[in-house]
Amino acid sequence: MAIITGCIKGHVIRAADVRQTDTTSGVNITGHTFRISGKKDVMNVVKDKDGERVEMTGLIKKSSLIEPGMKFKGGRIMVGGGTSGGTAQLPSPAENVVVIDALTVTGLAGSCES
Repeated sequence: MAIITGCIKGHVIRAADVRQTDTTSGVNITGHTFRISGKKDVMNVVKDKDGERVEMTGLIKKSSLIEPGMKFKGGRIMVGGGTSGGTAQLPSPAENVVVIDALTVTGLAGSCES
């Protein structure tokens, strides 16, 4: 479980600060952007808090945070596998967005920067 402090824009939250409550080590997700999913009542709060700073508690799949590929030159270069097939179709941007399953959303003082 993670507690994210950040700004909501539509159904997306940008993590400014993160506390992971049930793990002692993990992937650093500060600065990541997450697509928000959740039950209808939670999503109504997300809609009401659009453009505001919030504290969100939710679940993130750890496997979604691990970047595929190998790092070289101190992590500055990432080499990953390609896709099979001969189509020139671009991948969907939604495929690379990590989803947070929001459990609670609480408004904080202040608004988001533009």
